[in-house]
Amino acid sequence: MSEKQRFDDWPERYDRWFETPVGKAVLKYETGLILELLRPGRGERILDAGRRR
Repeated sequence: MSEKQRFDDWPERYDRWFETPVGKAVLKYETGLILELLRPGRGERILDAGRRR
């Protein structure tokens, strides 16, 4: 596998990992912790500029 292929395939592999049971659990806990740290107030919004399907 070339370096370009390795780099180009990485985002899809990363996204697929979050569809696994462990990835789903990690996403749940990470999301909860981030919201706890940011403590958005009523009516406030948080922009997630990351790529998500």
